Amino acid sequence: MRVDRYGRPVNEYDIGDNLVINMTFTDPATGNEVTPFLCTVSMKDPGGVSATYEFPGTDPELVWVINGQYICTVPLTTPGTWYYRIAGTGNGQSAEEREVDVRQSYF
Repeated sequence: MRVDRYGRPVNEYDIGDNLVINMTFTDPATGNEVTPFLCTVSMKDPGGVSATYEFPGTDPELVWVINGQYICTVPLTTPGTWYYRIAGTGNGQSAEEREVDVRQSYF
C-alpha cells in the first residue's frame, strides 16, 4: 500500500465505488463535538477537475448527521489519484487533506 507525503496509508478503490468521507469536528479545548458554521469538502479528480460541496448548502453529497458529524459521498469515476480537503470554519475550525487511488478497470 502506498503512503502519502505524511506517511499515512492511501486507500485504494475501484472505478464505480463511492468514496464515503466521515468527518467529526471537535472543540480543541474540551474535546466535545461541535458543529462548524460552514463545512466544506473540496475534491480534485485525476484530470484536475475540481468540485466543492458545502453544508449548509444544497449539495446532496454532503450531509449533517449529528452535532459535529458529517458524511460526504462522492462517486469515483476515473482511475488515478483523487485529492480531497475537509474544512470547517467557526466552531471546531480545522482542516485536513487526504488522497485516494482508484484502480484502472479491466472492463
